[in-house]
Formats: sequence, structure tokens, C-alpha cells
Amino acid sequence: MSVQDRIKEYAVLQTIGVRPLRTMRLVLTESTIECLLGGLTGTLIAAALLGFGGFAIGAEGAMIAFRPSVQLELSGSFVSALVGIIAGIVPALHVATLSIVTALRHE
Repeated sequence: MSVQDRIKEYAVLQTIGVRPLRTMRLVLTESTIECLLGGLTGTLIAAALLGFGGFAIGAEGAMIAFRPSVQLELSGSFVSALVGIIAGIVPALHVATLSIVTALRHE
């Protein structure tokens, strides 16, 4: 569900006293967690495929074999968390700066 679909819910949170900065952190945290879960899932699937498949690229007599590693999984997790933060900034700013009255009228 997108932030646009939950504008009224965020307005209700602000009505009961939740500060805009906390609402912004809520959206950023949700975005980061969703991206981390997707990134970890993708990284684990890629590591399993690399481990079982033994993929390699050969060109002009040189062979490059791809093997799973902890560094690969950590870098995949870092990139997915970074993407989650970057992707969540604009919606989080939108929620934090939205007027309560305007948000409650939103359909």
C-alpha cells in the first residue's frame, strides 16, 4: 500500500499528537524495511543459484567463475537499505508537511 493510499491515516496520527518528524521516520523506516526484505530475499536466492549452478563467463581463454560470498550478501543488503532510504525520502517529506485538514479531505 502506498503513502498516498494512507494519507488519512497519517492525518489521524497527527491529530492525536504524533509529530510530523515521527511520521516521517515511520515512512522512512517502513520503506527501508521493505527494501531490506526484498534485497535479502533476492541476495539469498542469487547466492543459492550461484552456489548450486556454478555460473561462469569465458572469453578469449579467460574464465571468470561467480561464487557466493558474505561480502556479496552484505553489499546487497547495504544497497537495498540505501535504495529504501532514498525511495522513502519524498513520500516521507510529503507526509510530514501535509496539512491535517487537507489530508482528512483527501479521497
